Amino acid sequence: LMKVGEEAEKYDLISDLMIPVVKTYPSEMGILSTSAAIQCLGGYGFCRDFPVEQYYRDIRIDTLHEGTTGVQGQDLLGRKVTMKGGKAYKLAMEEVSKTIKEAEGIAELQAYAAQLKDAQKVFADVTDYLLAIKETGDREKFQADASLYLEMAGVLFVAWQWLLQAMVAFKALPTAIDVDKNFYQGKLVTCQYFFKYELPKLESLAKTLKSSDGLTVAIDAALFED
Repeated sequence: LMKVGEEAEKYDLISDLMIPVVKTYPSEMGILSTSAAIQCLGGYGFCRDFPVEQYYRDIRIDTLHEGTTGVQGQDLLGRKVTMKGGKAYKLAMEEVSKTIKEAEGIAELQAYAAQLKDAQKVFADVTDYLLAIKETGDREKFQADASLYLEMAGVLFVAWQWLLQAMVAFKALPTAIDVDKNFYQGKLVTCQYFFKYELPKLESLAKTLKSSDGLTVAIDAALFED
């Protein structure tokens, strides 16, 4: 019973940590995806000839209701990462490490495991850097770029989930037939795409966050006056 209780607490904490990420990252990416769909159709994409313009308007509110992206970023960095002495954050990172270790045992996925391992280290370094700023008492500077930190967390944790799916797909492919085979192959290709085009974005976000000089909170409001 004690073990069950510990497991329940573990996943409750991880769930709490992930809420702002799960709420925001897919919402932001959904806006980009529907915008790209409009672009693919050219001028017709902007008109009612196709439904994508409606999809774009429908999804646009997702980054606003139940807390804007900025609010969710403040929640993640300002509350969730540090709650219970950082326990939720540490547990989530342990889960990522566990997946990486398992993927390292599959030759075809070792490159992805190595890439995610590097990304996890970068994310951890940025987190430590920001927490050090918090310790100075400069909370405004600490949370100035919280939305960027939220985006970086989204990239890392979605990459983690794609590696998990890739492991399942790789193990299932040898015995899969017809439609199932295409389904699993699609999972592997999508994982490959995310690791090639999306995960590298984490590096640039980290560079910006680690060079935080408080620019956005130090600007004199008078500069915006007419």
